[in-house]
Order: sequence, then structure tokens, then C-alpha cells
Amino acid sequence: MKKIFPPMATTVLLLPTDMPAPTAALDYVVLQEGAGDGAARSTSLSLLPAALRGSQGGDAVLVVPAACLSWHQVQLPAGAAKSGRLQSVLESLLEEQVLDEPGAVHIALPSPRPTQGACRVAVCDKVWLQAWVRALEHTGMHVGAIVPAHAPLPEGSTEGYVAVTGTDHQPDIVVVSARGVQRLPLQAATVAFLAPPAQWPVFAEPAVAALAEQLLGRPVQLQTRVQRAVQASQGRWDLAQWGLLASRGGRRFKRLGTAVRSVLQAPRWRPLRWSLAALLAIHVAGLNMYAYQQQAALRAERQAMAAVLQATFPAVTVVLDAPLQMQREVARLQQASGQLARTDLEAMLSALGETAQNTEAPRSLDYAGGELKVQGLQPAAAAQAGWQQALKARGYRVQSNGATLTVQAEAAP
Repeated sequence: MKKIFPPMATTVLLLPTDMPAPTAALDYVVLQEGAGDGAARSTSLSLLPAALRGSQGGDAVLVVPAACLSWHQVQLPAGAAKSGRLQSVLESLLEEQVLDEPGAVHIALPSPRPTQGACRVAVCDKVWLQAWVRALEHTGMHVGAIVPAHAPLPEGSTEGYVAVTGTDHQPDIVVVSARGVQRLPLQAATVAFLAPPAQWPVFAEPAVAALAEQLLGRPVQLQTRVQRAVQASQGRWDLAQWGLLASRGGRRFKRLGTAVRSVLQAPRWRPLRWSLAALLAIHVAGLNMYAYQQQAALRAERQAMAAVLQATFPAVTVVLDAPLQMQREVARLQQASGQLARTDLEAMLSALGETAQNTEAPRSLDYAGGELKVQGLQPAAAAQAGWQQALKARGYRVQSNGATLTVQAEAAP
């Protein structure tokens, strides 16, 4: 049986350092919720839509390699964030720290965004990053976040790690700590210059693992580029800032939808789903029971009214509307005994005469079917409300339409 809500999937994609092209090779992994880590895969940009056709929902997380990012320390002046010119302030602060024009680079701040004081920022080529975002969204992929492959550790941390990446022809060493991210070509001189502490773990890609052990003089842990990307996707940095993503305005709603789908599908929410389903079933059963009781009470009331009608008037054998039939039978008894009913002309004229004392005589009377229309009897606006109250007390309803006053007997309670 096919599931109505298939498990969500998140595509973690490692961006190449080159500009996007149809033949550009992409390393990615599809993480299916509740199924653990997916297998690493590779494809070209043009074949990416077909490769992801079987994945269900979710966003794409783009991972920016260390070679495409630089990290800088700036001092935010007080009030920069509140002035609405934070981006311009950052560009002016970085003007002497970056080689490109400040307007040509993309700047990202940590989360939560600082308001003043010392702050570390990430910088990359804006044209390159925007080109990859447009190219991937053109394939139908929704980019939900952009994260760095390596990010500085939280301020004050004494820990760190070393990562060796690249190929045996172009290996790089990346040292990550609270002081920042340092990347240099892997050589004996750069290892001596960086001098990472011996207790820090070393992660190396399989192609450069042997060279890393030789130059660092310590064992390394194998970690592929895709494994590093998956780990980076769980970090606290998101480079998608300053309106970089075309769909940035709808990301809050998208996160809400993602959270709802997670509650509906994730295994960790299964007890909550079962509890809500049981609570809903109890409420539905309670409502059905209440409706059944109300219907039973209504049927009992109707049966009691029918019993009273047939006990009072044995000639009535078929009961369709007990109150109406009771009213008709009482009217017949009144007529048979010579008593006036409220719908009779004499009774209506008597009630109207007692109410409309000291007024001019009406010009005409028209009586038909228990309805009396009086022409020319027009009470003053102040007296009309009193007429209606007095006649209502006698069981009559009065309506005024121009020069015509209409009197009707109200239904018996």
C-alpha cells in the first residue's frame, strides 16, 4: 500500500569550485528521514533532475568547499544592525581585508546575528555562489540552506581538528579551531607552520590519507568529501543571507511545512501521532454518542406529544405535526361549542378595539384566512410600540405597511 505522506528527503550537495556547466560533476547524498545516511553519489548538473526523480520532498543543502571561503574578524560599531545598513557597514569594514571589490563578494554572519562588537564573517565570490544557486533551482531543486564545509568552532573552545582534502597531486590541509579556518597546500613546511596540537583528530580523504599520515606523523581517520558535507549540513552557519535565495521570502512557511511533515512522518513522533489519533477517535465517538442521545431525546419528546394528542383527541389516528394538529383540533372544539377562537374575526376586532381606543374609525376591513387587514388606522409612532406589546399579550402579531395594519394570531405555544 502506498503511503499518503512518503518520508521526506534532504539532498546534501557539495558545490564544485568551478562555475556551473552542464557537464560539471556533482557529489551528493540523499538523506531519507528515518533511514540513516544515504549512499554517496555523483552525477553531472544536466543529469541531476533525473538522478533525484525518486527522492520525495525536502530541501537541498549546498555545502561550500573550504577553497571557496575566507574568514575574517571585524568589529561591528554600535547601532549598525539597527540602522538598516549592516551590509554596507560590513562591506566597508572588509574593504582592506579582501582582494575583490566589497560589492563583488557575498558576506555571511553567524546565527544568531550579532549587533555590535567583535564578529567573525564568512566571505565568498558572490557571482560564483549566485550562479550555482540559479543553476540548481533551474533544475527544479529547492535550495533551503547553504553551509560551509568547515566553520570556526564556537568562541572560547579549546578543541579543534585537522582535515586533509584534495588529490595526491593537489592536497590541502585545513585546520579548524575557535581562531578560524586555515587552509594551505599540504607540505612539510605548512604542517610545521600550522603546528596543530597532537591531540586534535585528523580526518583525511582516502586519496590523500597515506600522504597525511606521512607528513603529520600520526594516524588519520578516513572521511570522504560527502561524509564531511553531511556533517557540515548539521552546523550552525547558514550562508543564505541578504536575499541570496530567490525563494527566501517563503522559507519561514517552508520550515513550518517541514516541521509539520516531520511530525506526520518521523519515527520519533510516532507516539505523539498515536496519542493524537486515539484522542481524535475518543472525541469522534463521544460526539456520535451525544448526537445519538439527542436524537433519542427528540424522538421521545415527539412520541410523548403524539401520545398526548391521540389521548386528548382519539379521532386523530395519524400524527404528522402534533402541535399544529392539536391547535386545529382545539379550534374545531371552540367552533363546535360556540366559543370564539383567536383567529376569528370577532375576537380579532375585540382585541383591536380594546387596544385602539380613542382613535378614528378605520376606512375598511379585510379578513381572510385568520388575517385581518385594516385600512386607515394609523397609530402615532410613539403609540405603535404600545399597540404591538398590548396585542402581543393577547396572542396577536401586528405589522404596519404604510396605511395598512395587518393583524395575525400567533401560533399557540
